[in-house]
Amino acid sequence: VPDDAESTIDARPVPPDVFRADCPDANTLLVYVISDDNELMSFNPDNGQFTTIVKQIKCPAPGYNPFSMAVDRKGTAYILFTDGQIYRVSTANGACAPTSYASGQSNFRFFGMGFATRNIFGPQETLYISGDSENSSSGGIGNGARGLARIDTSNFALTFIGDDPTVDRAELTGTGDGRLYAF
Repeated sequence: VPDDAESTIDARPVPPDVFRADCPDANTLLVYVISDDNELMSFNPDNGQFTTIVKQIKCPAPGYNPFSMAVDRKGTAYILFTDGQIYRVSTANGACAPTSYASGQSNFRFFGMGFATRNIFGPQETLYISGDSENSSSGGIGNGARGLARIDTSNFALTFIGDDPTVDRAELTGTGDGRLYAF
């Protein structure tokens, strides 16, 4: 081993993955899920337990199902339903409110969603979406939009980022240090 081998190792402390000052449940790691029946639940990976928050959220109109959900760092869920609209839902009590999102912007109607911080370690974050290009004439519910976009949750305007076939029909999740992952 060369004498200078240690000098090439980066021994700086690893920064935290999230900015925790504005996160209401920063010390509890929960995963939020929504069922096809509009049941909102949390999952605690530490003990493997699901907890029902509310049996059925009261949005949208009956007959529509959740398509995708993303939860911001403050515990607010944004849920896209099969009516093409995004609703804001509390992960504390399931309270629901419509947003001003206009379905079909840049030809995006159905998409996977996930938040990631805009600036390293937050607290500002962005809602990213991944288009579902499955053609509705072939039995799917897609709309032809493909690629990555972001939605500004202050006015619900969509900004197209780029056409990337690797994120077509993907669900997204992000990290506190600005990384975005597609599944």
